[in-house]
Amino acid sequence: MNMNRKSSSAVTKLETGLVVVVIILAIVAGVGYWQASTIAPVTTTITSTTTRTQTVTQTSTATQTVTTTLAPGAAATVTQTITQPPTTVTATVTERATATVTLTQPVTTTLTTTVTAAAKPPEPIKIGVLFPLTGAAAPMGEGHVKGIQLAADIVNNVWGGIPTLGGAKIELVIADTTTDPKVAASEAERLITKEKVVGILGAYRSADTLPATEVAERYGIPFVVSAGHPLITARGFKYVFRAHPPVVPTTNWAVDLVKNVMGYQTAAILCENSAMGQSMYNMSLSRAKAIGLQVVHSELYSSAAPDLSPMLLKVKAANPDAIIAGSYLTDAVLMVKQLHEYDVNVKAVVFIGGGVPPEKFLELAGKDAEYVLLTGLWNHDSKRPSSVEFIKAWQAKYGAGSLPDQMASEGYESAVVLFDAIMRARSTNPEAIRDALTKTQLISISGPIEFDVRGENKYGYANTHILQVQGGKWVTVLPAEAATATLVTPMPPWSAR
Repeated sequence: MNMNRKSSSAVTKLETGLVVVVIILAIVAGVGYWQASTIAPVTTTITSTTTRTQTVTQTSTATQTVTTTLAPGAAATVTQTITQPPTTVTATVTERATATVTLTQPVTTTLTTTVTAAAKPPEPIKIGVLFPLTGAAAPMGEGHVKGIQLAADIVNNVWGGIPTLGGAKIELVIADTTTDPKVAASEAERLITKEKVVGILGAYRSADTLPATEVAERYGIPFVVSAGHPLITARGFKYVFRAHPPVVPTTNWAVDLVKNVMGYQTAAILCENSAMGQSMYNMSLSRAKAIGLQVVHSELYSSAAPDLSPMLLKVKAANPDAIIAGSYLTDAVLMVKQLHEYDVNVKAVVFIGGGVPPEKFLELAGKDAEYVLLTGLWNHDSKRPSSVEFIKAWQAKYGAGSLPDQMASEGYESAVVLFDAIMRARSTNPEAIRDALTKTQLISISGPIEFDVRGENKYGYANTHILQVQGGKWVTVLPAEAATATLVTPMPPWSAR
């Protein structure tokens, strides 16, 4: 009986100790934990003595990875709630006995993370590119566009965008004039009102460029032209500029070349009858009179004429020293072939630059092109340092065997002028770009560029290049700083070739 009482007393004390442990653990479970990451299971050891003293030991390990994707320029606060897996707490009580208790303790943790995305990239700078891409003038328009695309690639991929506008990229919006003045005007308006371009490049044919620039002037949008008619910059417009030599210096150079450089006394002047051709015709006659070159025959003709022999037979009868011609591609090719066919012999044939794409002319005219001269913007053999760099960039983009012609160089140079103005303006505001254009001072592939009050390059005459077909290819014979060959004159008669 006594042993039973003692044993019962021990059990009672043990039960009392266990109750104390359970109470303590309940308090611990009620408190919980707030932490800023995932919490590993917690091990708790409690030692109880008769003096009711408990010791609690806890160990925690936290690891957290958060990935948040935002739109450019946005900021977000991400709140993540994590519930810890069940935690086991082991308590050991010393009261003449030891007991182990397992307690499940849910812990809720709130995580707050703030993430800020990278700044939004600048909006692209939209530039209208307006050229004939269908119709008879399409090959010339395509050449211009390729030159402009190269200039844009250099800005976007070499410069990394316009540096003064946070690296904003150039976006070209290409439109087709279809070789129609009405379409050219309507497309210019669409580029401005719908596409929201801040500048326009174009449009090769003077007949298309004249109405297109009227639209741009009305809306106050800068237009850097690639067209030769003198009227384009003679209307008092504030937003129209021309970088390349226009028809005036190239025409004057053709007449000067015959009289002052080659020393001939007589010439026939033959020009197609478009707006540009008539301008060349009148200026040639005026220049010839001014410098004392005798014109023995002059005539306007249709560039679409299938046969030029009636006109060329008149030239043969007049027997001039030289022919000065203002032509487009198809009629220029027809002219030299029929000069050969009808054995019309002169000492020089000079085409006024602007209408004849040199490489295409050489391809179509073949051997009949030998010794022909051309006054124009530029040739790919030019020794100017800026020209050498242009050729390297062209071949990197279009292939090692590819060479740009005058159309491509004209488009490229106009784009360089516009992009330079945007950079200096530090703005895409059309008025600011226009103001920057008036302050242009560049050395480009054809030479220096600086605009007068009309928007005409002051160095148009000095920048004119004289090219000649020698050995089946175009070479530069003037000016001296760009020349790679010497002028050959007189050209031999057809029978001696």
